[in-house]
Amino acid sequence: MYNFKKYDNIEEKVSKKRDIKVNFGQIYIFLLIFSGSLIYFYSVYQNNYLSIFIPYRILWPISIIFIGISILRAKNTAAFSIGFFITTLSVGITITSFFVYSTNVENNVSNSMIPIMNASGISSNIELVATQAKLKSEDINMFKGEVISNYDKINFINYRDQNNIENIKLEQTLFPPGIGSYNKSSNIVFPTDIPISFNINSNVSSIDIELSNLKLKSSSIKSNNSNIDLVIKDINLDEEVILDISSNLSRLNIIISKDIPIIVSNSSTLSQTEFLGIIKNPNASNVYQTTIQDYSLEELFSSEKSQKEAKKLIINLRSTLSQIKITQK
Repeated sequence: MYNFKKYDNIEEKVSKKRDIKVNFGQIYIFLLIFSGSLIYFYSVYQNNYLSIFIPYRILWPISIIFIGISILRAKNTAAFSIGFFITTLSVGITITSFFVYSTNVENNVSNSMIPIMNASGISSNIELVATQAKLKSEDINMFKGEVISNYDKINFINYRDQNNIENIKLEQTLFPPGIGSYNKSSNIVFPTDIPISFNINSNVSSIDIELSNLKLKSSSIKSNNSNIDLVIKDINLDEEVILDISSNLSRLNIIISKDIPIIVSNSSTLSQTEFLGIIKNPNASNVYQTTIQDYSLEELFSSEKSQKEAKKLIINLRSTLSQIKITQK
């Protein structure tokens, strides 16, 4: 008679001897794809935008942690010791990077006050890298720039060209150099009594911009992996003003006062865009606009008379994998 109990015991012993192998590399790839898909879904299709900012200096320890965990699968003592050492070191470096200053940290304060007396205008180029910045306008007769950092200095360059335009360049170029607790902040003030244009290039930064009573000329904003809050109110439109906005992996919240006629040309790819207080043009799928001074949409958009009398702010918006909200109120 066949002994089924004996056969079951053999199967049980074999199953106990089996090694359960887990491929942490495949798990890492799966989690990476899942996280990327989740971020993309919330960024593009949901109103509650998912903002995630991870300092680049901790990305490499996280990667090494996965390598160390993978090595832990090995059964011999040497491989286990190496994996444990790498994992512990990476965790320690990651934690330390938030609290401990690097040995080469210096406190740098850069101030620049540029007089603009008798200038016919200002052309400014502002480049911000890994910075918490505030830009505003005030009734002053100079351009003011201030940067405070514990590791980076700023380059200020200014000259007046043959057209009596004051050209100002404010440039930051450094990312945090490595392990340590770093900070960089900036405060910039535009004068309101002189026509001004600006070109802002933001990289891994958070910027608050509030412009009021400004004689704004055509300008541009380029945002890469940044947060930008822009408020425009009571600006003086002496001519038609074009604002070019380019956004990649960023969040932009733009508020414009309702007394400013605007036209938005939206060329966005894989982005979440929202327009409040402005109306979609029936003749163009990617154009949004507003009415003012009792002109109809058609008059504001096409009539030569209304275009001469009602100067407009034209926003050319180009974005990729971003969240853009433009509100007129």
